[in-house]
Amino acid sequence: MIDRRTFLVSVAATAVLTGLGSRSSGSAGSTLKFHQSFSFDGLINRAQEMARQPYVVPVGPPNEILDEIDYDARARIRFDTDAALFANGPGPYPVTFFILGGLYRLPVRIYVVEESQTGPTAREIVYDAGYFEMGPDNPARGLPKDSGFAGFRFQESRVRNQTTLDWRNNDWAVFLGASYFRAIGELYQYGLSARGVAIDTALPDRPEEFPRFSEFYIETPGADGDNMVVYALLDGPMPCCSLSIS
Repeated sequence: MIDRRTFLVSVAATAVLTGLGSRSSGSAGSTLKFHQSFSFDGLINRAQEMARQPYVVPVGPPNEILDEIDYDARARIRFDTDAALFANGPGPYPVTFFILGGLYRLPVRIYVVEESQTGPTAREIVYDAGYFEMGPDNPARGLPKDSGFAGFRFQESRVRNQTTLDWRNNDWAVFLGASYFRAIGELYQYGLSARGVAIDTALPDRPEEFPRFSEFYIETPGADGDNMVVYALLDGPMPCCSLSIS
């Protein structure tokens, strides 16, 4: 257990089902920041160190912009699949992203984990309005560069099922909102949402807490890889412990 504190920080190592792809840092259209060393143990240590400090509310884009990006504005926004992460491999499953706005106001930072001569490194995917197709008057165009994302989703295979499921128009797993995630089943319909962690559910003397995924680290598979590992950092205002789910 992590020491008592004024907020929750927990780490979830999420082995995300079977499949999921990746791409090299030089393919597709995503812009990546500089390399930084990465390990799961290091992420746990960082969460524990954060847990000893007072909670700091994350800074997002200006509220006046987020307020304008309502349900209708978001419905008119589509991710440009040419900019999808992992669109050209390795691995068969591209990744696309959700824009901030509406109910999703706090930025989620998303990283690609790659091997290097000195060990695994992580590079952050930089938000850019150019990743999204939207009208010139859409208020989301006011989001600053590097605003972060609301979440992400894994698309269908780019090498299988293309006669019935074009990956550019079909996805199968979504991580969006608090610590929620869900996946499509055999009938190609989304089922119930799951949570990375649940705090104080159905207790009469206190409200339920909703910690959120604040960072994701998507591991790059091998050239022929058909599995993916995603590491996630969760934080929020309540005490808890570090954890892993698979």
